[in-house]
Amino acid sequence: MRIVLDTNIFSNLAFCNWLRAHANIEKVIPCIAYMELVYHHLKRGRTENYTDAFLKLHKINVVPFDTEIAKISACSAVGKWDFKEKARDYTIGATAIICEAKLATYNKKDFQWLPKDRVISPEELMELEK
Repeated sequence: MRIVLDTNIFSNLAFCNWLRAHANIEKVIPCIAYMELVYHHLKRGRTENYTDAFLKLHKINVVPFDTEIAKISACSAVGKWDFKEKARDYTIGATAIICEAKLATYNKKDFQWLPKDRVISPEELMELEK
């Protein structure tokens, strides 16, 4: 199984420990979520290297932002929520589409434009993979 991780899941220590223990799951974080995570770590006095070490410990790879993700993000936004305010969420969701993966997030409402079976909370994921 492959999962795309939204930034907000990293506040759950139990889930982070679960991620580390499940090496059989391919874990990725979109480049934009990586940027958010670095920002949150910097605000707490940590460094960029701290973020990289954290991701390495949990075997989480960063998916670069590319033109395909950009196109899916833009197309998904048309006729829906405000792109200006939700561009990061569209990019995170588009990464899940490109990676053919489930998206682990606590903000399921922000990803209602994705197929329902693609968006999962950390708790649901842990229950699914018992």
